[in-house]
Amino acid sequence: MDNEPRSDSVKRAKDAVFDIALCNRWNWFVTLTCDLKKIDRYDSKAVSKAAQNWLKNIVYRHNGVYLLLPEEHKDNAIHMHALMRGDLKLVDSGIKTKDGKTVYNLPQWQYGFSTAIEVTGSPYAIAKYITKYVTKDVKKIFGKYYYAGGKGLQRKPPVELYDTDYTSVNAKEYSIDDVNLKFKYTTESENEK
Repeated sequence: MDNEPRSDSVKRAKDAVFDIALCNRWNWFVTLTCDLKKIDRYDSKAVSKAAQNWLKNIVYRHNGVYLLLPEEHKDNAIHMHALMRGDLKLVDSGIKTKDGKTVYNLPQWQYGFSTAIEVTGSPYAIAKYITKYVTKDVKKIFGKYYYAGGKGLQRKPPVELYDTDYTSVNAKEYSIDDVNLKFKYTTESENEK
C-alpha cells in the first residue's frame, strides 16, 4: 500500500498544487531532464537530491521561487516540470514554440537538459495546467507529489472572515446538505462592484 496513492492524498496534493500555482506570479514554465551520463535518471533518490541542490541554489543565489512536480516517462525515467520566477540565467536555444515563444535553456541545470518558456495567459489556466501532473495514477516519486519553496512563496489563498449579517451578503449561496451547512463565497473583484 505504501506505493499506492490514496485518493484523498491525491486530492489534497492537487488542491495544494492548484493553490500554490494560482496564488503566485510565475515567469517560466520549466522542464528538467537528466542525462544518464551524469545522473541515473531512473533513481528517484539521486534525481531528488540533484533537484533539491539545484533548487536551493536557485533560491539563494537567484531569488528563485518554484513549484516543481516530478513525472515518470513511459520507460520510468524521471523528468520534472516546474513553474518558476527569479533571476534565472537563460540561453536562447534557437527554438520557438508553435505560438512563437522563445524556448530557453538553463545553464545552471548541470545534470542534463532543460527548457524554460515564458509564462503568459490566465493564472487560472496556468494553475489548471500544472495541476494535471498530479493524477490518480501518479506516484510519490520523491516521497512527495511536489516540491515548492523560495522566499515569498504563497501556499494558500488569503481568506478574510467577517462578522456580518448573512442575509445582507450579495453572493451566490452554496450548501452542503449532508451537514446542513450553507455559505456564501465572494471574490475580491465581486466585493469591488
